[in-house]
Amino acid sequence: MPRALVLKTGTFSGMVHCLSAVAEARQQVPDLRVDWVAEERFRVIPILSPAVDRVYSLGFDRWRAGFLSVMTWREVFRAVAPLKDQRYDLVIDAQGLLRTAWVSLQARAPQSQRWGFASGSSPSSVGSLLMDNQVQVPFGMHAVDRQRSLFSAALGYPLGPRPVSGSMVAVGMMAEDFEDLCHRIQQPFSERPNWVVLITGSGRGAKAWPDEYWVQLGRALSAQGLLPLLPALGSMARVRAYQIAAACGGRLLPMLSLVDLAGILQHARGVVGVDTGLTHWSAAMGQSTVALLHASSPARFHVDWTLRGMTLTDEDIQVPRVLEALGELGVVDRSALSAPASEGG
Repeated sequence: MPRALVLKTGTFSGMVHCLSAVAEARQQVPDLRVDWVAEERFRVIPILSPAVDRVYSLGFDRWRAGFLSVMTWREVFRAVAPLKDQRYDLVIDAQGLLRTAWVSLQARAPQSQRWGFASGSSPSSVGSLLMDNQVQVPFGMHAVDRQRSLFSAALGYPLGPRPVSGSMVAVGMMAEDFEDLCHRIQQPFSERPNWVVLITGSGRGAKAWPDEYWVQLGRALSAQGLLPLLPALGSMARVRAYQIAAACGGRLLPMLSLVDLAGILQHARGVVGVDTGLTHWSAAMGQSTVALLHASSPARFHVDWTLRGMTLTDEDIQVPRVLEALGELGVVDRSALSAPASEGG
């Protein structure tokens, strides 16, 4: 039974893309076991996947501030020490950074079985030199297919016709836990809630969609008896999301864990979001998801590879077209759509 250690620490969406490659690897090599090294704030993402057995947490984002501190380095070595407890048949550095390459050297594995991206395909040319096997993958390739190419080379199987999405990316929230979640967000419990999640925030302002268009979209959803739910992190993002929600008859979600957000995404009627981790996670779960890719490369980050994902770009990112896409996915009643064609950005 081969056992692989995967290093993929962030970003959020990058970890989601890697999960699809891991799920495909588990399908192609049925007796494969996979452990994962994750950045501590994102560790829930692989934990929720049935394709992953064990998750090791590292705090590089936190350690960066005290990089020269002896205490920091003691914590670093304590964190990587458990990697020596399990012997691995191969290590796959799917992140491609110098620090993840260094972590890969701490794991117990044959010196000939450390795999990573080649120089020119990796964010760190120095890190790629520490890999025994370097896989050349174009940067312009879709993020999921970059990961799939690396895993297929490391494990020696041909790529399937399409990536894996759905239940292998994240398991569903149990009914009892979901009922408790509904109570905590003050929503009635239902096996199929009337929520549509609007993911309005991103780390890059250039990816944003103007507030007035979110309000128009939310009002159109409310007119169909659907409730726009808006998650948001950070004080400024929450103020903006609250204003959008108040203007369209929606609800700002309280601060929730990633586990709770996964449950909300999985049980929603549908999701509309800008290019950010929650949007990609929703699509990869197999949820009906419309991704608005403004100022992002659709060739590298579209969600059309998923079971029920649709990507809109440029002039298509307009309220009527978003509603039409939701209608095509069965989220809204297409015959009842009445948003005028002149609306939206």
